[in-house]
Amino acid sequence: MAGLAVTPSPVMWLIMSFFVCYLIKKYAPKRITIPIVTLMGLSYIPLIFITKNVSIIIFYIIAGITGAGLGIVITMNTLLSQRVVPEDSVGVASSMLTLGRTLGQTLMTGIFGLIFNLSINNSVHISNSISFEQINNFISSTNHAYLGNKMDTVMSTIVLKGMHSVFEVVLIIFIIILVINILDKNNEVIK
Repeated sequence: MAGLAVTPSPVMWLIMSFFVCYLIKKYAPKRITIPIVTLMGLSYIPLIFITKNVSIIIFYIIAGITGAGLGIVITMNTLLSQRVVPEDSVGVASSMLTLGRTLGQTLMTGIFGLIFNLSINNSVHISNSISFEQINNFISSTNHAYLGNKMDTVMSTIVLKGMHSVFEVVLIIFIIILVINILDKNNEVIK
């Protein structure tokens, strides 16, 4: 189900990447990035409030918006990084962009995991009736055990709170990206 829920992301990424050449010829990079980051941020707000009964359709929509946004922004950044450097440095620019993206993904995976675990640990300490091991078994697809409606509800709430914490941080990152782009004084179309 999780794989299916994120399927719109790579599909929209591919489709939207075809429009990047048109966009960068007509608009300054910040004029492209600001509406995309705003739309992505707004689409992530519901993730702070989701419950375990949320429809899977919301994930399809958010994955599609995320894929479309990343398809434009990442493709645009790749093209721009190759355009603004001397011709003999195109390979280095592309490599540095890829390295930065890979390091960013790796670092943020660790940070999001840390935020998720800290939130769960905090909830486990507040609730003396549940252990971290029970939460791990509850999340695990191989060890998931039915503990009864009351315990499953409590553990679902704890896990959702951890996910909400991650999405709150994502929204803060979107706000930082938005502010940086708004403050950027460069309004030139890069040709």
